[in-house]
Amino acid sequence: MRVDLREIDREARFARYSTFRVGSEEEQFTLTIDGYSGNAGNAMIAHNSRAFSTKDRDNDAYINRDCANLS
Repeated sequence: MRVDLREIDREARFARYSTFRVGSEEEQFTLTIDGYSGNAGNAMIAHNSRAFSTKDRDNDAYINRDCANLS
């Protein structure tokens, strides 16, 4: 996966990951991400091995908050 970023009148930056996978529903949509290269910073690594929440399933690690239903 590659993410390209550009702020107006700023240098373009990018983050590339050689491994990017979202697991199945049975795996709670767990993110697998690895192999960073680029100049934008490796911010996505904090989400590696974490489950995604969906509107009908609260899979995230937060006890008192559902990330898929924030208001």
